[in-house]
Amino acid sequence: MYRARRLMILGLAVILLLSALLSGCRSEPEPADMYVWEEEITAPTEPIPITEPKNISYRDNVHGAYPSCSVYPAGNDEGFYFSRVGTDLCYYYSFSEKSTIRMCSRPGCKHKDESCLSYISDLTCILEANGTLYAFCQDELSVRLLKIDPATGNRSTFYAWEGSVGEKYYMLNDCFYSCGRIFTTVNMVDGLSTILLQSIDLRDGALTTIAESSDLGSGEFLGAYGNYAFINWHGLTEELPKMEDYLKEHPNETELDYYSYINRFQKEHTGKQIRKYDLITGEHEDVYSLLQMGGTNAPDFNLTGSYCAFGKYLLYSLGKTTVCRYDMNSGEARELLTVENLWGAKLVDDRLLYWLLEEEQIKVRLRDVDTGEELIRENEGDNKALAFTVLGESATSFHGVYDDKLAWISKEDYYAEKYNRSVFYPT
Repeated sequence: MYRARRLMILGLAVILLLSALLSGCRSEPEPADMYVWEEEITAPTEPIPITEPKNISYRDNVHGAYPSCSVYPAGNDEGFYFSRVGTDLCYYYSFSEKSTIRMCSRPGCKHKDESCLSYISDLTCILEANGTLYAFCQDELSVRLLKIDPATGNRSTFYAWEGSVGEKYYMLNDCFYSCGRIFTTVNMVDGLSTILLQSIDLRDGALTTIAESSDLGSGEFLGAYGNYAFINWHGLTEELPKMEDYLKEHPNETELDYYSYINRFQKEHTGKQIRKYDLITGEHEDVYSLLQMGGTNAPDFNLTGSYCAFGKYLLYSLGKTTVCRYDMNSGEARELLTVENLWGAKLVDDRLLYWLLEEEQIKVRLRDVDTGEELIRENEGDNKALAFTVLGESATSFHGVYDDKLAWISKEDYYAEKYNRSVFYPT
């Protein structure tokens, strides 16, 4: 309900591809303490000149990495952290070494319990932010957020959602990092199921509930930047009048009249909003019409095939032909492209990567959003799907899917379409 996935054929193809990958993760032998699983790569034969990457704020709106084949690893500019299903162990993959490093290097450690610096009990999801690792751990009742020093493995509980037997329990649905805060979607079940959209300030651990679901409405995070969070809200667009207030204003009417009024009110005031929440004041405003840019088409955030926030930008479409970008910091909505047969788009390194579906064949383009200059992508001759599907980036590389496997590639090689230089990483 809260993370609507893509209906586009290409998006489905990617999802099926990833599903196949998830089901096919092989079991590796128990690794040594340091530097294992050396990867085979094709060494570049000569440097490739390209335009300098623009490096948008790719470290914001970064989603957490889950065990097994992590589609969104918890990375930095030197590598990324990941966990392996069924182990509760955390590893680091180094770009420069092209190898996996276990966080624990204690001689004789069996890596089976909390005495191991790499072992994190009930590990569910990990995030990296400014050199610190944050791990979500979930048992039958509660969710804990740990703060971990990657250099030592030392950790402490940063926040906890504490459940109780027979009363309530919590489940983590999603999490992402942006601008000094971790944003969480947590399901609280206490007879009823309530979705809590929350933020945690990493300076002091203060938790703020931004919005929560009820019978009258629900929402999902689109992204956050600076002191603003954006939620795709479905439900009442105005607050439901209370019975006592209504009867005071209508002294000749009864409770039955009030309920009849409420039925009419809900029909007239139910719809969609794009809520912009001020994280300092707690107030919000609806920017839905702003994103429509003077038209009548509904903003569609299913364009990317994954999450729609890229640094400080939200990417969306209007109708079936127009790609738009909304700056969450300045509040400016901008049209980037209008084209027929639009099938999908992403922001990569502040460039617009988009693809068209013409006569059941995919055509891929890369567009400079400032100059309008475009490059036709050969896409390795594949006319059914993207040859390399970008899922995230660091300063110098992209990670994603290539040849049905999770991989990373330098931006130089990506822009030159030297996808065969991709490095497949362990999962």
